[in-house]
Amino acid sequence: MTKLMIVAGGKWQVPLVKRAHDLGYEVINVNPFEDSPGFKYADETVLLDVLDQEGVLEAAREFAIDGIVTDQSDIAVPTVAYVAETLGLPGIGLETAELFTNKFKMREFAAQHGFPVPRYTLAHSVDELKDFVQGPTIVKPLNSQSSRGISKITTPAEAKEAFNLASSYSHGTSSVIAEAFIQGTEFTVDGIFVDGVHHTLAMSKKEHFDFNPTIAKALWFNPLIPELT
Repeated sequence: MTKLMIVAGGKWQVPLVKRAHDLGYEVINVNPFEDSPGFKYADETVLLDVLDQEGVLEAAREFAIDGIVTDQSDIAVPTVAYVAETLGLPGIGLETAELFTNKFKMREFAAQHGFPVPRYTLAHSVDELKDFVQGPTIVKPLNSQSSRGISKITTPAEAKEAFNLASSYSHGTSSVIAEAFIQGTEFTVDGIFVDGVHHTLAMSKKEHFDFNPTIAKALWFNPLIPELT
C-alpha cells in the first residue's frame, strides 16, 4: 500500500486525511497534540511539531513513505518541502516553499517581477520599525499563519507593542515585515497552477472583525457581489 504522510492534523486537515484514506493510501498524520482531529482518520500518527523538520524527516524514513503533503497550514510547507527534497519525493522544492511562507521574500519576488506592491520593509528592531512608520501601517510576523501576531498602527509610538507581538509569532527569527496599509475592500483569488498556467477557481470578498481590521471573520463566495462579477 502507498504510504502518504500528511503534516498537520487539525480540523482543517481532516478532509485531506479522510480523502487520502478513502483513496486507499496508508495515511501517516503528523501533529503535536494527542487529541488532533486528523488522528481519528489516520492509519498511523506521529506526535511532532510540524516545524521540526529533522524530526519529521526521521519519521518519514522510519515509515518509508512514498509521498508527503500538507494543506491549510502555511508553517508546515517548508517541512514538507524539506522532507520531499531530501528523500527525492515529488514536491515544490525548498526555494518555492520559502517564497510561499516568508512574507518579505514574497514581497521582494513580487517587486522584482513587476507586480504592484505596497511600500514595505524588513524590520529587525523596534527602532527600524519606528523609522518606517509614516502613517497607517500593517506589522506582521515574517512567517506565521492565520493572521496571528498582526496589528495595524498609525504612529511610531505604537511600534514597540506591534513589533513585540509580531516577532513573538515569527518562527526562527525576531524580524517582522511592515507594509503601508492599503484602504479598501479585500478579496481572495483561489486557483491552481498547471503546466505554467494559473486557473482561477473562485474569488471571495472578505469581511473583517471590528476589533482588528486585519483579521477576516468571513469570506463571501457569492457571484451576486458586484465586485466579483
